[in-house]
Amino acid sequence: MASIVVKATGANLTANGTNTGYATVASNADFYPGATAWISSSTQASRQCLITDLVGTTQIGVRFIDTVSDGSQPKSPRYPDYGHSNIATFLLADSARIDQESSVVPLQSVSTIVKKDSV
Repeated sequence: MASIVVKATGANLTANGTNTGYATVASNADFYPGATAWISSSTQASRQCLITDLVGTTQIGVRFIDTVSDGSQPKSPRYPDYGHSNIATFLLADSARIDQESSVVPLQSVSTIVKKDSV
């Protein structure tokens, strides 16, 4: 499958995270659906997430993909493989930010970039 290399990038949130799973930043131009990222703040533990979609030029949809070990199996996902995650605890006042890792993203993911006008 054809892929694209996406660069590491990051941005401070310009509004509080939402319970519908969207982070608002100054520009989402360097972020890519299908890439892995970390969302963090000064009061919340960093959470690994998948960038699901981009809305307009400032919003990034995310879904948590952290994993846990249950002792009998290797790490297994603890979140569904669809939709968005509630990121309302990541607040502007707490210096919340999102950081995309450098990674290889299948073109299938990149080709499904949806830029909507609103959430």
